[in-house]
Amino acid sequence: MALILERLCKKYMREVDDFCCGIEYVALEDFLKGEAFSYNYNGEGNTYVLWSDKLNRIVAYYTLRCNSIIMEDSSKENDKLSVIPSIELSRFAVDHRNQNNHLGQDIFWNYIIPQIYYIRKLIAVEAILVFSLDDARALHVYKNLGFEEMPNKLQTTIEYDNEKCISMIIELKNNEKLFKKIEQNSMGVNDIEKIIKDNPEF
Repeated sequence: MALILERLCKKYMREVDDFCCGIEYVALEDFLKGEAFSYNYNGEGNTYVLWSDKLNRIVAYYTLRCNSIIMEDSSKENDKLSVIPSIELSRFAVDHRNQNNHLGQDIFWNYIIPQIYYIRKLIAVEAILVFSLDDARALHVYKNLGFEEMPNKLQTTIEYDNEKCISMIIELKNNEKLFKKIEQNSMGVNDIEKIIKDNPEF
């Protein structure tokens, strides 16, 4: 399925109404239809939609923002805390009509990861952070993508209502396996760079 990646903007004001990711994930749906626009405007997080010309609708969206993780570090003698600069995947949802066909996985590897990889070339980013719902299905999805739970996580710089969520990360430092996947994916970092340069909304 050919997809168009764009940052959420006014032209999608009506299109978001047709997006539905299932009753169990209604909060993700509500965010796209409401808060996502103000998040973009206020700089709280950038939301990107994936549009299908064939289906004439949004099939998925995700939101990225900066954060940092304060973790215990046993390798340090005195100050045993480490601050890890991170990119937070704060929202990620696929329309219910396109679920269970690996589309989410394809979007993660072909769009989200190359975009984070591009950002990492510009600023320090050592991890990808996600707050997963404490839900067997959601946890399974994120674990399949390579996220691991953080038992020694203390806090993040940006906190919100995530008490019922499970903190998970993918560490980027020395992650050769991940970088190899980036180089092999079908989208490619160069295409992400072109999308960003050609789209003033980024």
